[in-house]
Amino acid sequence: MQDFANEKYKGDFSYVVGDVTDPATLESILNLVQQEYGKLDGIVLNAGVIEPIERIQLLDMNLLQSSGAAENAYMGWLGYCCVAVRPGVVKTSMTDFALENGNGIKFIGLGKDCMSQSDYEYIKDNRISVDISSHVLAKLAIEAPRELSGQFLSWDDERLNDFKINI
Repeated sequence: MQDFANEKYKGDFSYVVGDVTDPATLESILNLVQQEYGKLDGIVLNAGVIEPIERIQLLDMNLLQSSGAAENAYMGWLGYCCVAVRPGVVKTSMTDFALENGNGIKFIGLGKDCMSQSDYEYIKDNRISVDISSHVLAKLAIEAPRELSGQFLSWDDERLNDFKINI
């Protein structure tokens, strides 16, 4: 992602790795924005983990919700005034881990919540380049229309066609 940012958007985009639940990470992002750009035009929070494989601990970070508050942008209400996007099955170390350790993942958990063989095959066969979904996310961060606020969309949703990269 850093290489992508440097190659295509040098001076217009910054990439920060950190824990989005850690106030120090958020403070460092705000300091970077203030020093480099003076203002924040958009932000993409990409959070999620796959290992260690722990069922309940992942729930707090990966659970998603929206609210009627998504209709109005008030100070401090970023959590409500945003567009949530399913980025697709992206070629990352996370999907590499899922493929390499598929058998271990399939049987961690209970019953129908485990990864099925068809889920494993879907991940293997449908991974997309990070450039594809990150382009949608980056454009949405600065150009998302208000009517998408509070929505949970897939990166390939037809409502996001104007945000897709032409390949």
